[in-house]
Amino acid sequence: MKNLLYIAALILFLASCEDVIDVDLNTSDPHLVIESTITNQQGPYEVKISRTTDYFNSFEQAHVSDAFVVISDNEGNSDTLNEISPGIYQTSIIEGIIGRTYTLNVNVNGDEYTATSTMPDITPIDYISYDKATAIQGEPEDYYILTYFNDEIDVANYYRLKLYINSEWDDVINITNDEWQDGKDFIFGMLAESPNVNDTLIVELGNIDEAIYEYFNTLYSLMESDAIFGTTPANPNSNISNGALGFFSAYSYVQDTVIIQ
Repeated sequence: MKNLLYIAALILFLASCEDVIDVDLNTSDPHLVIESTITNQQGPYEVKISRTTDYFNSFEQAHVSDAFVVISDNEGNSDTLNEISPGIYQTSIIEGIIGRTYTLNVNVNGDEYTATSTMPDITPIDYISYDKATAIQGEPEDYYILTYFNDEIDVANYYRLKLYINSEWDDVINITNDEWQDGKDFIFGMLAESPNVNDTLIVELGNIDEAIYEYFNTLYSLMESDAIFGTTPANPNSNISNGALGFFSAYSYVQDTVIIQ
């Protein structure tokens, strides 16, 4: 809850704009959940397949084994994945290359699920800095981590940023786009909760496609609704066909670091 409130405050502070997308009620029936990413970093890459009756109740998920999983690209490369542990399938051939379009095909008991994603170009980080957040009396001191980068003009860009404290991801959804800032300088703020002196903060700036942006945007909206009202009325938008939940994302990213002094 604390994280969500801080994120809301940061969004208002930085005047970033995110569209809220309505999604259909869809939580009671069993669904297949597929989660996979391909990046510009060296593989192997993984596909996680499970089944659940409620996307937000992960303890109800059951791993799905013996699926037939293939990832291919628009250059004619194809990779049939191996199941390395229950519900976890791993590539052995496919490479993550900027500009390529990737297709995921999953067959579970004769049911077909597909998704496509194109890996966008990298947006470099100019630099990152930090500043102390307004302290709450009696609470440890938090920091705003500010990431500076320049948006490419006349290109629709969608960004996802991650913050790691000593290599541990803070598990917060941070997304934005250039709808109102095409070709302009960005300053994106994230909250680091109670870091210590000499802690290493790693910022990851990822370029994602529009479908994945919409997935995380709806996921964030639903998590916020759940935290405030105690109910989760729907599932996030997925780019996977045939009613599956989850996402398949080909994205590029860069990282930069700063040490708390």
